[in-house]
Order: sequence, then C-alpha cells, then structure tokens
Amino acid sequence: MSDKKNQHYIPQFCLREFASDSNKIINLYNLDSKKFIKNASIKHQACKNYFYGKDIAIENALAYFENGVSKIFNQMIQENKLPQKKSEEYLMLLFFISIQYNRTKFAHDDMMGIHSQMTSILGKDFSLLSTLSDDNWIYKRMLIAVQCTSYLKDLKMKLILNKTTDEFIYSDNPIVFYNQFLEMKGRPEIGCNSVGIEILLPISPFLYLILYDAQIYHIGKSQSDTIETYDNDDIDNLNRLQILSANSNIYFSKDSTQQYIEKIAENESNYRRKNMSTVTEYHSVTNKYKSLIGIQAIPIACKLKLSFMKLTKKAKRYDYDSNKVIHYRLKK
Repeated sequence: MSDKKNQHYIPQFCLREFASDSNKIINLYNLDSKKFIKNASIKHQACKNYFYGKDIAIENALAYFENGVSKIFNQMIQENKLPQKKSEEYLMLLFFISIQYNRTKFAHDDMMGIHSQMTSILGKDFSLLSTLSDDNWIYKRMLIAVQCTSYLKDLKMKLILNKTTDEFIYSDNPIVFYNQFLEMKGRPEIGCNSVGIEILLPISPFLYLILYDAQIYHIGKSQSDTIETYDNDDIDNLNRLQILSANSNIYFSKDSTQQYIEKIAENESNYRRKNMSTVTEYHSVTNKYKSLIGIQAIPIACKLKLSFMKLTKKAKRYDYDSNKVIHYRLKK
C-alpha cells in the first residue's frame, strides 16, 4: 500500500503542462506566505498522504481514469481541437471537469466546513447521525460529481488560444465556476444548472478550456471549436481567476512570470474566498420552532470581462426575477 500513500488531488499530467525545463519540476508561488519556489518537484505538489483514505479504491480508480483523460488533453494541446461532441472522449472530458472540481483540498475543506456549520446549527444529534469522515468524504463528493456531470452536457465548449507573449497560470484548485450574466444582475449563481454558468480551466500556458451557456453568451464563430485572443487583458483576467480560486499555490513555467504573478496576486489577495460554500439558517416568522437550512456556493466575484464574449439577444431579453432562489438555465 505504501506506493499509493502519496495521493494527488491535481493530476500530475496537468501540472506537467506548466512544468519548468523538464516534466518533473515546476515553479510555484504560495499565496499565503507570498514566497516563490523555483523548480519544485511535481511529484510532491497538490498531494497529501492518504488524502482519499487508506482504502485505495478511489486512488486506483482515479489513476485509471486519468490515464485515459491525459490522452484527450494531449490531443487537444497538440491539435487545438476538442473531442467530437457526444463522443466517449467528450463525455469523459465532462466527467473529468466535474470530478476535478470536487476532489481538491479546497473541496475537502469545504465538505468538512459544511459539516461543522451544520453541527453548530443542529447540535450534537446531527453530529451523531452524520457519517462524514476523512475516510469517506471523497465518496460523498464523487456522488455530487456524477450528478453535476449530467447538467454539463448542454453547455457549449470551446478552446481559447492564447496568442500573446504572456502565459496562462495554473492553481491547486483550477476549475472555476463563474457567472458573468447573473453577476451583472447583482446576485451571481454558480450552480451546474444555473442560467449563465461558465466553467473555465487552463490546459497549458497557451490553451484554456471554457464551457458556457450558449443561450446567454456568444463566443466567436458558432461552428468553430476555438477562439483566438491577442488581448493581454484577457490573459490577465483569466489568470486572476486562478489566483482567486486557488487554495494556496499558483504554478507556472517561465521564471519571467514571477513578477507578473506577484503584481496580480497583490491586487487580488483581499478577494480570495476562504470557503466554497456557506450554511445559513432561515428562521420561520410564524413558528419559532421551525427553520430552513440552506447551503449556498460562494462565487468568485471579480467583474470578469473577456473581449471575445458577448451577450446574446436572448440574454438581453431575459426576464430576471430577483425573488427566485435559483435561476435555471433556459431551455432550447
């Protein structure tokens, strides 16, 4: 079992695309200590001993799955081309996105934080009934991932080609759920089935993956899988998302990127989330013995702007209701 002790929550094949000099080392910036580490070992990044528990069934399953997904990523990077819609590779990519979002240290801490807040509200009875632990949290999070994947199938997917000299950076919590549309309305929602949802992920220093609600946003030519950007502001804004989403570390390849990251990190450090979710108890106004408990995802809010992204006519006609708790995606 010892060879499975060091368990990664970011696949090493993802980190290698941002490697420095070889596929074994990488540069990193720790946002908490504000320290740069040059040529750190990829083997020892974004991992923890028995992170998924000492039962290595999940670790083995993820390793097998990553082997197949890594080939899809390699092909996207080499050809700047997405898998064919509805193909096995395309569905695997969607599943990977959902799994990756739910398997990081940030996701683990979020799960434990929700449990702690629920215990604080409901008391010891909840704690006694709950079966959540460090040994089984990943199973519960994977169930969420499976459910989330079904809501991603109707989203449009494209590759953003970075044509500038600045590079994309990568974090230890790289999948970002965002919602420019509802952010403009004053209350962003980042649920998998929310209207206006966007899901963003850097793939390499010059390639970025985006999934988005095509009923709300228009990006480039409808028949093209790619969009090129020559705008440095686009790169800055996408990199800000990685810093705001990060648990603690930012990864990058070139030494020259150090000053660039430090500048962005300094500007954005006050806006980083401490948690992914929050638990709120809503008390009944008619019965003091009744209340409703809500769990809400905490969105990143940075007023994201991308030069190549425009609102559709349907978005401009959207009848926004501020009284709705959830704004579900428009049906085609």
